[in-house]
Amino acid sequence: YLEVGKVYEVVKTEGHTWHSLYYIDVNGKSIPFNTVCFSSITTE
Repeated sequence: YLEVGKVYEVVKTEGHTWHSLYYIDVNGKSIPFNTVCFSSITTE
């Protein structure tokens, strides 16, 4: 779903006991991704 180096918008987050879900806008759809899937996250 995601391309390396492309900027995506996190539209919602859900906290869980050992991880969080980031709902990311991908081509107009809000898709959930587990935060453990990411090695680096930058906020601006």
